[in-house]
Parts: sequence; C-alpha cells; structure tokens
Amino acid sequence: MTLKIISADLFSYLMDRVSGARFESFAKQVFEVHFGETFTPLGGIHDGGADGALSSYLQQIVGKMQAFVQFSVTNEPSAKGKILETIDALRKAGREPRLLVYATSRALPKADIIVQEIYESTSVMVQIRDVERIKGYCNTETRANHAFYASFSQDIDSLSRAADLKLATVSEFARDPTVYVYLNHELRERFSKDHLNDRVADALIYWALRDTDPDRNLFLFRADIAKAIEAAFPAARAVLTPRIDGRLRELSKKVMGGLERIRHHRPNDQFCLPFEMRKTLAAEASSAVFRQRAFRDSIMNRLQEELGKAPVAKEEKICVDLVFVTVHHYFIEQGVVLAAFFE
Repeated sequence: MTLKIISADLFSYLMDRVSGARFESFAKQVFEVHFGETFTPLGGIHDGGADGALSSYLQQIVGKMQAFVQFSVTNEPSAKGKILETIDALRKAGREPRLLVYATSRALPKADIIVQEIYESTSVMVQIRDVERIKGYCNTETRANHAFYASFSQDIDSLSRAADLKLATVSEFARDPTVYVYLNHELRERFSKDHLNDRVADALIYWALRDTDPDRNLFLFRADIAKAIEAAFPAARAVLTPRIDGRLRELSKKVMGGLERIRHHRPNDQFCLPFEMRKTLAAEASSAVFRQRAFRDSIMNRLQEELGKAPVAKEEKICVDLVFVTVHHYFIEQGVVLAAFFE
C-alpha cells in the first residue's frame, strides 16, 4: 500500500463540503490509525457528548474516562461554543473531562486563544486538531491516506469532471466550460516541454474521457473521443483530429513510475481514465474553485474599502458578479488579441 499525497486544495475542498456524519466516520478511521489502541470510538444517540475517548493521555481514575474526542464540522466563529457545549454535555452525562481533543474539518488559526479561554472558564484542557493537522496525518501515515481515498473516491471522481465549477461566462470558442480545467492542467504542467498542439489534444482527450470508469465498464471508442472534441471545438477540427490516434497511443504508455495517463482496453480498442488521473484532475479543479473564491473575496474587500462599509447581501452579490464577469470577458478579449499577435 503506497502513500498518495493529497493536494492542499483538494483536501480543503472536500472538507469544506463534508457532512458531519461523513466527517466523523472518516476522522474516526484516521484517529484509530494515529492513536492506535489508545483511541476508543464512541457514538450514537446516547454518547454523552463524546465521539471517542483516549486512554493514555491522562492518569485515569479507575472506571472513569477523562480524555475525550469530539469531531465537528462547525465553522470557526462557532467553534468555541461547540467545544463548551461538548464539555457541558459530558458533565451532564456524569463524566469528568480533564482533556478534550477537538477534531474539525475547518481551519482554526486562532486555536491557541480558544484553548486558553476555555481552560480559564472550565478548567478543561483542549487540544485542537484542525483540517491542516488531519491533512498532515493523511499525508504521512499510509493507512490514514488509504482511509481518505476510500472515504472520498466518489467525490474525487465527480470533481475530476469539473462538474462543480461554475464559471460566470463561457467563451464562444468552447461550448462546455469544464474543458478549461483540463486545458489548464495540461498546459501548465507541460507547456515548455512539447508542442502546444499535442498538449491541447491531450487535454481534450482527458476531457472527452471524463465520464468513463473502468470499474463500471464505461469506455469510449476512438471515434467517440474525436466526436466529443469536434463538438467542443468545431473550429479546431482540422488541427486536432489528425493528432488523436497518435496521442492516444502515447498517453496509453506507462510512464512516471509505471502510472498510465489513460487506460487502453485493447480487446475492444476502447479507452478510459484511470483513478490516478482522476485524482490529478480533481486537484486541478479544486484549485480552480479556490482561485475563484480568492478572487471574489478580493473583489468584496475592495468594495468594502471603497464604500467604507459592507453592502447588503443582495447588492454585494450583484457587484461581485459584475466585476467577475467583466474581468472574465476582458481576459478572453486580451487572449484573442495575444493569439492574433502570435499569428
């Protein structure tokens, strides 16, 4: 079982969207790996406020647990309140917590302040394992790494198709906005090494294969791949279509330590994307989501600076969308100008 490093954006993207029940199930697997036999998973309707217990953190009073674990997807502003509620629930259930390990799918940059304030008010020590710490466990411990992929393989598969990307506008040069994730991945990684037309063809082949799945026996024939690419980029048919057979042959070769970029099912001469490639594309898609989010946040911050206050929610969305769409159109226009200059 090998370790497959998880990108920061992909991990954060999935943790931002995970439900409380799924996060608890996943985090319990990670804690069972990290803490071993000292971690005892708890749960259910009558769990007394705890999702787990740790037996080696403190000297135990015979018959009583004193170190507990709580898993939560609560956002940062409410994290302190969630911890206090957990401590209160433990005490009402007849438990005597001296330590609470609070594991969360959110980032808590002010964890030290929360820990200090809670200790002063409750005399309970708190240790926080936020999303960064849990990601560290998954990227350093093989079984935790495997638990992540087992828990979120379907989400990664869906994200690799870029289905959750919602670009504000679509260029008239491509009829499906999801194609840009595949183009960006391939051009960013390989632009300096090979011919541009081959890199574009490779990206579009990945995109055409986005709905294939060897586990569900979903493959595409060569003609299907060509048809999908021609439908997305009608004007590029003469340039890209003749390259497809050669690129399929090249992409089917095992490279980079034996990993294949696309899988060739030779008996029927069909093709699909293996999971490793889906993982790479999912990481690219999640990075695109975070770049969009960061850009929108910067627009909002600038808007507040100009107005001197935060606009009402409806006006805020209208203003941010307007700037986002305008900049998007501007970059499309300038890209066409640049292409004309090179031509």
